[in-house]
Amino acid sequence: MRDLPLRRVVTPRGAFAVREVGPAEGRPLILVHGNVSSGRFFSAFAASLVEASGGRLRVIAPDLRGYGDTEAGPTSRTAARAREVFSVGAAVNTL
Repeated sequence: MRDLPLRRVVTPRGAFAVREVGPAEGRPLILVHGNVSSGRFFSAFAASLVEASGGRLRVIAPDLRGYGDTEAGPTSRTAARAREVFSVGAAVNTL
């Protein structure tokens, strides 16, 4: 399995490790991993999603707080996680 390129995205809610594949102008598709996983989980098929879309998708797979290459933080509730994913999406689309 080839891992996706990794970069750090800084948001108002903290810094997150993010893996991406696809054109920068592609329609963003954010894949959110479950517990005891990370965005790396999607490396095996993220490029296939971009290819199947004809290059119209940009797949974004962040590591949630405390998983993968993102540092742990104070949040653990579902609503807080949703706000974090939203902030990553907003930061990725504005960079």
